[in-house]
Amino acid sequence: MSSSVGLRLKQLVLLFGAVFLGIVALTNLMNLVSAATTDWTFLNSHNTGYVESVVAIYDAPGWLDELVVLAALAIEATGALLFVRALLAYRGGGTGVTETYQALAWNIGVWFAFIVGSEVFLAYDAEGTFRELLALALLMAVVVAVVPDEPTA
Repeated sequence: MSSSVGLRLKQLVLLFGAVFLGIVALTNLMNLVSAATTDWTFLNSHNTGYVESVVAIYDAPGWLDELVVLAALAIEATGALLFVRALLAYRGGGTGVTETYQALAWNIGVWFAFIVGSEVFLAYDAEGTFRELLALALLMAVVVAVVPDEPTA
């Protein structure tokens, strides 16, 4: 197994994606558990309250905020699992490239979808954060695409 700096950097990018999306999914899970049971604050995203305030302009049903956070949780958890799968598969030299680009494409799609959702619901305060996360997702893809696995002489 190679210990190339380029390969390790790419694996670090994949690890970051897995950890970040995993934590985001976990905080949304804790939010849903807290909403169903008791007011739990540790690792609680409080996104149901935020989503409720955002979708209120459409006279949405009371359960929609939990459904939106559940959908976000599913999307983020899927992304985290895709990054874990890519991290386990990517060994350089062409191995795990498909899994890696699937995870990166999912990540880009997640933040793009959140930007579109923010636009639809006029939640402009959140849109900036999603744009930054989209830029980071694109940068992650550039690192994987451009940085060579092995240094050249």
